[in-house]
Amino acid sequence: MGLGLMAGLTYALMSWAAHHLISRGVTSHAAMETVFGIEGLLLMPVLLATGAPFLASWSNAAVRAYLQVSRCG
Repeated sequence: MGLGLMAGLTYALMSWAAHHLISRGVTSHAAMETVFGIEGLLLMPVLLATGAPFLASWSNAAVRAYLQVSRCG
């Protein structure tokens, strides 16, 4: 239950931050990229602590590569 509450809190914080940036004149695209980028940096310690199986899988690497390529297009 605690993780669910934490997820809801962080989603609300993300929404608030994006709204705050957009209301200050930042484009919605740039605001969301900023918010997701900061979230990704904040999650790096969690990935390093618990992500060994995720990082070691070739099928996960293929999905990551696909998402990166499809994002560019």
